Amino acid sequence: MSANLLVSISCVTFNQVKYIQACLDGFLMQQGDFDLEILIHDDASTDGTREIIEAYQKKYPAIIKPIYQQENQYSKGVRGFMARYNFTRASGKYLALCEGDDYWTSEHKLQKQLTFLEAHPEYALCFHKVDVEGGDDYMVLPQEHETIIDLAAKGNYIRTPSVMFRTAYAHMPESHADSPLGDLFVYLYVAQFGKLKYLNESMAVYRKQVGSWSTQQQHTRIVNTIRSMEVIHDALNNLPDVQQILKGRVFGFLKKVIGELSTDDLARIQYSNFWKHEVEQYLLNEVKHWRKQAIQHTQSKTLIQELLRRSKTKWWKSKF
Repeated sequence: MSANLLVSISCVTFNQVKYIQACLDGFLMQQGDFDLEILIHDDASTDGTREIIEAYQKKYPAIIKPIYQQENQYSKGVRGFMARYNFTRASGKYLALCEGDDYWTSEHKLQKQLTFLEAHPEYALCFHKVDVEGGDDYMVLPQEHETIIDLAAKGNYIRTPSVMFRTAYAHMPESHADSPLGDLFVYLYVAQFGKLKYLNESMAVYRKQVGSWSTQQQHTRIVNTIRSMEVIHDALNNLPDVQQILKGRVFGFLKKVIGELSTDDLARIQYSNFWKHEVEQYLLNEVKHWRKQAIQHTQSKTLIQELLRRSKTKWWKSKF
């Protein structure tokens, strides 16, 4: 292993044959006074993605270090691929992230982030502006964006291909795999150790309509966000101020979908016993509101009936 290995690049891919070459080329064009390694996890691609990675590995065997799954792990319920398969084998002082359908556009990207983090140990993570391909960028950088409080309160305004952070903070708890928003979990977890730095220079492209999150329906996104907020809340149990912010956001998202929640949704978002109680209590408190509306949604009716069935308080049953 090189004594000057400072950056480990973490890449995950599955059936991205149209994009993986541009992704790898972006890694290999990086210039600077450091060595790097490229850690790739391929989730049993069947479209030729693996063959492209193999060809690159033959050219750069000391740099490209892939894991090839024989069976698709996502279909088996496995989540958190970067943390599970790449973070744990990273040898660099810093981790840089990029999924297989995105790519870097500046050959000095890593050097610029590395230079900043080396000079500012109080910062845990550095990210930058990206160009969005396939749609408008809904992520707007807020005026305040450097602390974990900012990130918890304002939502995820960080794009994955822009991220570099200290590998010392990459040991994710097992609960990371339970969060549908795995990237936000990583950023918030890392942010508890230091500030976040934004570089106002576009040095990567994010393909908006390619990833699984980009193609989800709004209702599914909100339900997944609620569950993610719950998982992250429980992982940051040493930060009550952040937990309070996340709790408020959970109830805010619940309000958005309160007329469309199904019992399946309820089962999905009740991550722990704490959240089982909190979510059910919040929804029960909304029964009066629901009674004022003409509830036509079949799933909502079923959910209300299920909540009332679970409630041991006869008062609720007498009011509905």
